[in-house]
Amino acid sequence: MVTGILNWSEIWALLIPLYYIIIQKTEQHQLKPVKYYIFSALIINFCIDIISNQKDLSLNLPWHNNNLLYNLHSIFRFAFFCWFFISLKPKHHLKIKKIIALIYFTFLLSYYTFHASIFTFSSLTIGLELYALLVYCLFYYWQLLKQDLLYDYKKLPEFWIVTGLGIFIVISLVIILFYNKISETEALFAIKIWNIHNIAYILLSIFLAKGFYHARYIQPTKLTVITTDKTEIV
Repeated sequence: MVTGILNWSEIWALLIPLYYIIIQKTEQHQLKPVKYYIFSALIINFCIDIISNQKDLSLNLPWHNNNLLYNLHSIFRFAFFCWFFISLKPKHHLKIKKIIALIYFTFLLSYYTFHASIFTFSSLTIGLELYALLVYCLFYYWQLLKQDLLYDYKKLPEFWIVTGLGIFIVISLVIILFYNKISETEALFAIKIWNIHNIAYILLSIFLAKGFYHARYIQPTKLTVITTDKTEIV
């Protein structure tokens, strides 16, 4: 039963933040990329889980491989969260963030053009995506430590979103990096270890929901941030 629940977690987990997006409207512009990620991930994950669980559903689909969808999910996730980090205010390390994004997409284009098929699950490209997002998370925490917020940072929507993303990456990164090798030698173990990734995704979804929950109570245009250089209203 637990395995069955986890098999579909990439769909139902996203319904948690989706509830707060639909029910609790917010005008925070910087959360739009996360909203778009949730909607796109829900569609992609629905297709992924339908394909992978088609036998249990007594379906005989013409598609039996969802590797393309996992690769696309990784690309969409990086694109939307990269947009999210770049749009965060106050804007810090903007050039570095854009350089990281340029390197990622350049490598992605080169890799899928000359080295591998996008129809094959890629531990390398997904691992690179997670590592790049982890760097963005660390930049966020570094800047948070340098600031004196005239507001409880635990009530900042972006704090919970970044924290959830960071937890998801730390748990999933090792699994993703070695998943290709594990699946080639120990297919059953690879299926079981993927449940850890699913649990991490549930945690990410809960933290995203908490971020949108707190978005009701704060107007980012009135948040005062004191840095070593100046005081800024964001």
